[in-house]
Amino acid sequence: LVTDTDLNNKDSFELDIMRNSIFARHGRRFDTPGLQEYFDSQPWYSPRYSPKNFPTKLLSKIERQNVEYIAKYQDRNNRRHFKK
Repeated sequence: LVTDTDLNNKDSFELDIMRNSIFARHGRRFDTPGLQEYFDSQPWYSPRYSPKNFPTKLLSKIERQNVEYIAKYQDRNNRRHFKK
């Protein structure tokens, strides 16, 4: 599980990438062009699912908790690079 200590020194872009890389590792595509471009440039990224058809059951309990924790941290600290 991530903690504030893991996130405190990250800027808004890094936090968005951290949060969304959890989805990207499972093949999710992104509606946000900047995110999609970033992950398209990663050699490990293999897009398979549209954002609307992404099966969230692919995420482990810890991955879901980390996504939620990072998102709440970003909102609490006004650190979102890409708009919701």
